[in-house]
Amino acid sequence: MNAEKETTPVQVCDYKPLRECLDKHQGDRSKCLKEWEEFKTACSGKSSGGLGPTKRNRSPAADAPKQ
Repeated sequence: MNAEKETTPVQVCDYKPLRECLDKHQGDRSKCLKEWEEFKTACSGKSSGGLGPTKRNRSPAADAPKQ
């Protein structure tokens, strides 16, 4: 039948301090804003994974410069 498709593993940015903060606060993101900002900085340079889905789901207006 069809030849077996080759798949490329998806790289995911797993930022431990953010994960630990969310675990500590039962998923309350409002208590982990510092860790979220650090996560964005640490993972924004990853070519696959990282913040890709987050950015794609945002509206263009969200990325517009604030006046």
